[in-house]
Amino acid sequence: MAESRPPMSLHSRAMLAVLVGAPLVWLVALGISLYLSSIRINDLFDTQQVRLARAVAAVLPMAGHDAGALSAVAEPVADGDDDPLDTTLDAGARTRSLVRHAPGQRGVELTHLALAVWGSDGSKRIDEQDGIALPFQAGAHGFREIDLGGQRWRAWYHTVPEADALIVVGQNLAERQQLQRELLWRQFLPWLLMLLVLLPALSVGLRRALQPVDRLADEIEMRRGGQFRPVRERRLPAELAPLAEAINRLFDRTAETAGEDRRFMADTARLLRTAFADIQMRWDTVTRTSDPAERRDSALALGRQLERTHALVTRFDELARLDAVDESLFRQRIDWAAVTRDALAGLAATADTSRVDIALDWRVPASQVLPIFGSDELMVIALRCLLENAVRHAPTGSRVQIVCEGDRVAVEDRGAGVPPHQMLHLGERYFRAGRGESPGLGLGLAIVSRIAVLHALQTAYANRDGGGFSAALVRR
Repeated sequence: MAESRPPMSLHSRAMLAVLVGAPLVWLVALGISLYLSSIRINDLFDTQQVRLARAVAAVLPMAGHDAGALSAVAEPVADGDDDPLDTTLDAGARTRSLVRHAPGQRGVELTHLALAVWGSDGSKRIDEQDGIALPFQAGAHGFREIDLGGQRWRAWYHTVPEADALIVVGQNLAERQQLQRELLWRQFLPWLLMLLVLLPALSVGLRRALQPVDRLADEIEMRRGGQFRPVRERRLPAELAPLAEAINRLFDRTAETAGEDRRFMADTARLLRTAFADIQMRWDTVTRTSDPAERRDSALALGRQLERTHALVTRFDELARLDAVDESLFRQRIDWAAVTRDALAGLAATADTSRVDIALDWRVPASQVLPIFGSDELMVIALRCLLENAVRHAPTGSRVQIVCEGDRVAVEDRGAGVPPHQMLHLGERYFRAGRGESPGLGLGLAIVSRIAVLHALQTAYANRDGGGFSAALVRR
């Protein structure tokens, strides 16, 4: 069987989240930035093409076929713009760069744009920029993407009716893509360097932030068993205060349970010592006396004490089993018909000896009685404890009833009941109502209370009108 991996620490989980989340967020942000930058770059160069075409159109009637004159007009228009890469980084600066000249800055030179002027009949008047042959398209106006020598170009067609001409300003799209790659590189490096610096800084910060957790663990680890003093909360961060409070409450409950267990063990030892001392005394009398009557009485008393000790050990075993029960395994619905049948089967002899009649009172069908999930075996033990208690206290010739209803299961008798001041102590280990008047062990109702808790139920005890006592299992 493969060994299970140890759980990840909080530091490792946080670092893993950063290692996965930060690059993803970075890539999304970079993608959005590149998309917006691409739009801005295209807008910038489109504006340049339009401005150049309009500038040429303004002087075309005067320049005629003089390419030099056209270049003199077009060059300031192209050279007056700021660096497109720098412009795209600031939307406000982009607008200003289109209308002002910035001496000393690297601009987009006229060699980045191709210019051609055609007559309306298709005759070429001017062909600028190394003889780039921008195609003539009669009546065209606006942007077109064309293929020149295997390269994609973006061309602006501008018609000048008064000069009977068609102006075409084109740009190779590879130049725009190069600018976008340069922009990507400028943004990629700072973000990458920031990420490389951020991760170690975050790791150190997390370790310092988690030091209170380590101190809390060390404080608890150094304690020996039985030390339940509260954890100090004053120097803990606000996030750890609820955990410390929960640990302190757990310590309180554990200390209370440990105290109950110590008292239980002390009471158990006392009962067992008393029982074995009585057994030893009776046995000595049986073996040493010569009086037949005394020997007979001692033998009968010895038998009763052995039965009582056996019952006590049985109760101890039941309590130990209850402490080890895993209530998460309670997946079957309680079958109250089977539970009552098995509880009565184990009690028939005791009821006959006490001359008490036990009756079942089904006030709803068995399938509708207190629908809960749990253990039939444990519920048989609980119901049997209630029946034994009722039979023990019921007058001879009376009746004990098992009342089964939709919201409760109760055992009712016609005994003397329980004094009101003792009602709150019912269910405590070794507590017996009426003190020495009852031959019970004081563990039956404690077992019932524990089984009720395991099944999300509670016990309800009450004296009956007209005399008697009622012990019921009801929902919380």
